[in-house]
Amino acid sequence: MMKCRAWMQRSIALLLAICLLPITSAFAIDAENEPTPLPADVWTVTFYWNHPEAPTDGVYSEVLVPDGGLVPKPADPTREGWIFLGWYEATEIGHLREETVLLGISEFSAFFDFRTPITADLNLYARWELESRIPLTTKHYAYLIGDDRAYVRPQDYITRAEIATVLFRLLDSTYRKLNWTKENPFPDVYTGAWYNNAVSTIYAIGVLDGLPGGSFMPYASIRRGEFAVLVAEFFALDYVRGDDVFLDVTDHWARDAINLLAAAQILQVPEDRLFHPEAFISRAEVAAIINRVMSRLPQEVRDVNLPGVRTWRDNRSQNAWYYLDIQEATNSHDYTMKADQIHESWTTLVPSPKWAAMQQADAQPG
Repeated sequence: MMKCRAWMQRSIALLLAICLLPITSAFAIDAENEPTPLPADVWTVTFYWNHPEAPTDGVYSEVLVPDGGLVPKPADPTREGWIFLGWYEATEIGHLREETVLLGISEFSAFFDFRTPITADLNLYARWELESRIPLTTKHYAYLIGDDRAYVRPQDYITRAEIATVLFRLLDSTYRKLNWTKENPFPDVYTGAWYNNAVSTIYAIGVLDGLPGGSFMPYASIRRGEFAVLVAEFFALDYVRGDDVFLDVTDHWARDAINLLAAAQILQVPEDRLFHPEAFISRAEVAAIINRVMSRLPQEVRDVNLPGVRTWRDNRSQNAWYYLDIQEATNSHDYTMKADQIHESWTTLVPSPKWAAMQQADAQPG
């Protein structure tokens, strides 16, 4: 009887197991087909060299960042003869263009803050500045002077004497003092001329040469190509290669200097891609180029409108392309950088150095 009862219990258990087998299979979990949770959004941050000698694809680095995360700051890129200024966002330009031309000031939209959460794909572009071989002032002193009748002559052609004076005023004060001289080899630049000290000093540091025949011709107008060489002489010329940016400079003697300054966005490239290197250059054009070299870049009229600011009868139109450049060039001021870390806003006017006194025959160094 006991054996029969045990047999029946085993039979019932086996029967229940068989009956429950389909039910158990129906609720079993298939490990191979188990649904996985969707990953959080991941965004790509691409850092571009934005340099005329960048690798072929132009990409410096590429980083994947989870949604809302922070992108780590990469090591600063380096290029001989250039200063890296930081990583910047750009306006809607699509992919980085293929030509070996840096993004212009108008194409940068903002300095990138690495504390910013990443919530979409992002392109960042290196911003560069040419490294000067000559110490220049960091002060925003006036370097163009108008006359006593309040005319500054923005559209007049600038003379060689005026160019020498502008470059003289842009020098670091200590460097100018150490290299100050009144001696020069030019028969038409004599002691007592208002431009003698400037011409002599600029010639001594190897920036401004005379003309064929040995004269200087201080009152001759200067051509655009010649001025490009003068500006580029502050820098090394061996760091830009590739095709010409302008269509009319291929056989010109100033080609290397023009291409360097165009690559660094010191010269702007018009739609027709013509530079006109043999045309004379105006005082307004000189101011615009100098301001780009020195990163002296007010963005709008309110950035320069301070009580007591010097204005000019022939620079009254705030719609003139050169209005801000002339104001920047003719008023000494302190400033703060705006949020984009590109443009400046004036904070106060400051006294200019005694430029007139430095032009006197008896002026002392500094």
